[in-house]
Amino acid sequence: MGPAELHDLLAAIDGGILVDDGLDTGVLTAVTAVTALEHWKNYLEQNRRSELYELAVRSIEDIDHEVSATLDDFLATPEMAAEYARIRRLLTPGPE
Repeated sequence: MGPAELHDLLAAIDGGILVDDGLDTGVLTAVTAVTALEHWKNYLEQNRRSELYELAVRSIEDIDHEVSATLDDFLATPEMAAEYARIRRLLTPGPE
């Protein structure tokens, strides 16, 4: 799928997120998954670390949605602390 087709698909999905003045969490989850795939694809094609950082942010947001971490100390929950540690480990360059 080319960029224009992907753009149109994401726009259609975005248009369907609101249901009865609220968020349809199923559609929102699908959008998150499609966006994550787009970041991964961009990383593989262009080798831009910024795409990995975007994936890390989405991962933290996903955990925050599950455990509702507070803004004062977002690492206070064990789930958030574990995800943060996993992301740091994955983004830390290893020996070449």
